[in-house]
Amino acid sequence: MDAAVWVPMAVNVLLGLIAFFGGLWIKHLQDALKGHEADVAALRERVADGCVRRDDYLLMRTETLDRLKAIEAKLDRLIEGGKA
Repeated sequence: MDAAVWVPMAVNVLLGLIAFFGGLWIKHLQDALKGHEADVAALRERVADGCVRRDDYLLMRTETLDRLKAIEAKLDRLIEGGKA
């Protein structure tokens, strides 16, 4: 066997091994990516359960401030009624 035969065969075997192990590595990366995507989706659901939408927050804030103003007005009337 001369060099003209075994060099191309060695290059082909080497390229085949590189392609095989590269494919395994890419498959591993894809599986890891799917796992991370599932983790991110679960985290988004967990965060969404603990958060309040902005318009709901503004409505609750407005209602709370209105109630506090009503309480303040009642207190002012009680204070003025006690002085008279």
